[in-house]
Amino acid sequence: MLKKHNCLQVIENTYLKETKIIKASTQKELQEKINRQVELWNDKEIYLKQQMK
Repeated sequence: MLKKHNCLQVIENTYLKETKIIKASTQKELQEKINRQVELWNDKEIYLKQQMK
């Protein structure tokens, strides 16, 4: 079982790592990539919260 601060650390590290690699040629493409990334982060957060129970 993961400790809460470890989960937050994982999320922060993942966020920082993945934020650096978002590249896009148009504003629309950028928005789509950001939206997708947010969905992935939300999925990870839900997964980690379930693991803590």
